[in-house]
Amino acid sequence: MQIENVDCIPELDAGVRHHFSVVEDGLKHELLFLKKDINLIVFLPSWNSKRKAIYSSRPEFTRNAWCDLPYSTVCVSDPTMLDYPDVRSGWHLGRADCDALDGLIRIIQKIRTVNGMNGKLLFYGSSMGGFTALRAASCIEGALAIAEVPQLDLRKFKPSRLLLGNIFNINFEENVYPSNIVHRINVIDMFVEKQNVPRCYIVQKESDQLHLKEHLLPFLSQLYNLPFSSDNIHVEIIGAGADASGHSALSKHEAMSRIDFMLGGGCCDGSGPGVWRMLVQSVLSHSSVAKVSAFVGAVYNRVRSKF
Repeated sequence: MQIENVDCIPELDAGVRHHFSVVEDGLKHELLFLKKDINLIVFLPSWNSKRKAIYSSRPEFTRNAWCDLPYSTVCVSDPTMLDYPDVRSGWHLGRADCDALDGLIRIIQKIRTVNGMNGKLLFYGSSMGGFTALRAASCIEGALAIAEVPQLDLRKFKPSRLLLGNIFNINFEENVYPSNIVHRINVIDMFVEKQNVPRCYIVQKESDQLHLKEHLLPFLSQLYNLPFSSDNIHVEIIGAGADASGHSALSKHEAMSRIDFMLGGGCCDGSGPGVWRMLVQSVLSHSSVAKVSAFVGAVYNRVRSKF
């Protein structure tokens, strides 16, 4: 079903999966929506495994098989992928003059309004989807996010360079990024742009050393230098002894306990452990990351008075 624009999104029948597209700011968003209750989980796309030609005619909806969850769900595509045939990840960046995330937020909010979904809103994604989930949640007061092994700063992620170069014409040799786009490629800068750190749950695997060292730890260090509240983040680091799979997503069974925790009111509101307490307990127990542990411990000592 093609919907002309966000204002034309109708109330949709419950219990039926609806596949529709909406064009916002010239970007085509594809969605797969199933209404069950007043809470909504937005599943964001991960790396695209399909050829460009296939993606153009039949978008890949990450976690579309999770429709048996007891919550309303919407799986979304990334319109960035339609503009750039040589990439397999889009991070919802859109175009130079148009952040695809802006259109997605308007669409999600309209879906909630016309369908009477006044419960909790949870953005869920892994890897690039985790990056987008954190950015998206910061745009809506009260929104939640679960981010598995996310990129947190695309400037530190070489696989993003092809897309960043195409969209923003960045000279990577000079390593200069225009100040007006940093909030689109760095989660911390997005939090600053929106003046909002959303309630979120970040899952990181010790066996994914790249994302642990290059993304999560610098992110946490920067987080507590923000001039506004940053107590909303819950971090879980899964030890390599428990999961040696590296940069990989959780199974649906594994994810359900985290989803229920968030939608049930957990995450740093008094019902769950704080970000640094869980981080230190998890990381310091593994001698294989002694240097990382020392870094975390030093940062922890500077902010432990928060807990």
